[in-house]
Amino acid sequence: MIRKTRLKFFFVTAAIVVVMVSAFCAAVLVNAAAGDAARARLALEKAIREYEMPHAGQGRPGTFNDARIFAVKLDGSGAVVGVKSAGFYSEPDILAHIAAITADGAASGKIGDLRFLIADADADGGRILAAIDTGIENESFRRLTPVVLLSGGGGILLLSAAAWFLSFWIVKPLAAGLEKQKRFISEASHELKTPLTVISAGAELLRRQIGEKADRAAMGKWLGEIQAQTERMAAMAADLLSLSKLDEGGSGKTPAAFDLPRAVLNAVLPFEAVAFERGKAFRYDIQTGLPYKGDPKAVAQAVGILCDNALKHSDEGGTVEIALKNRNGRAVLSVSNTGGGAVNKAELPLLFERFYRGAAARAETNGSGLGLSVLKAVAEKNNWRVKVETNGGVIAFTLAF
Repeated sequence: MIRKTRLKFFFVTAAIVVVMVSAFCAAVLVNAAAGDAARARLALEKAIREYEMPHAGQGRPGTFNDARIFAVKLDGSGAVVGVKSAGFYSEPDILAHIAAITADGAASGKIGDLRFLIADADADGGRILAAIDTGIENESFRRLTPVVLLSGGGGILLLSAAAWFLSFWIVKPLAAGLEKQKRFISEASHELKTPLTVISAGAELLRRQIGEKADRAAMGKWLGEIQAQTERMAAMAADLLSLSKLDEGGSGKTPAAFDLPRAVLNAVLPFEAVAFERGKAFRYDIQTGLPYKGDPKAVAQAVGILCDNALKHSDEGGTVEIALKNRNGRAVLSVSNTGGGAVNKAELPLLFERFYRGAAARAETNGSGLGLSVLKAVAEKNNWRVKVETNGGVIAFTLAF
């Protein structure tokens, strides 16, 4: 559990780091590109304004001293009637650029490294076309991009590493608290077992000594209740101890290959007599030839919990059905019982919670409300999938090994 909490903290923190650093890198690159475009447009607008100014393009301070900028005036038919530049563009180059720009048909835009802007000049349809070569800015942006990306990637790695080491520190108090809790449950369960055993044995001996005489019937009844509740507390202590051990993590056992159908059948058969005594139908269909590698004791424990739960909560004279089948190459155990109509579908996700017994089972005195919690813990420990469904008055638990 602690390991899962630490990993969850790390992955959430790493995801936040990736999003934030990526957003920062994107903002830097978008801002750089937008800034280059804005500066180029300002230069083009200034070139259009200064085109009609005296001495523009004749060596005086102004826009057209920038070798990258040129402007031309076009008449209503699109013919060039005037050119102003610093003299670095040859006339054939300017005409070639104008032809490409006018062929594009847009009032502003970019062709290669050349940005352009076209504005109306007079009422006769004349226009002024200004263009600037942004090759220097584009090259700077191309060099900036890998720097930003590499810096962002390095930042992600460094911050993720920091989050990884920080996760150990963050969960340390939680780990200490859970360790104390598990130790308390384990010690309390062990301490409860001895007095409960003594109380149960003493109550049984007293009940036998009292006998079945009429004047002692009431005392025998109450002693029987004491013994029943003692047995319930003993079962609860055993379940708490199982949960405590499962919460501690791996058992250290090496998975062993065994005959899964035989293990399931051996765990199912003892409940057949219990079902007969309670007047309930008990059917099972175990498919053979399903080898499995894992912990046979965990399988027996899971099957026992499901069968016991089905017999306890099936209706009077109801039916319990167990099936083990191969589904898509995976062994799947299904345990169903009638009486599932008493379980609200909204309660299904809560059935595996500790001490949750459901509205229909709260009036019952048997059971501790821990059996399905133990089943869930066993399933998680062995990487099994467990789910519960109810339909037409039947509740079914499926366990995929």
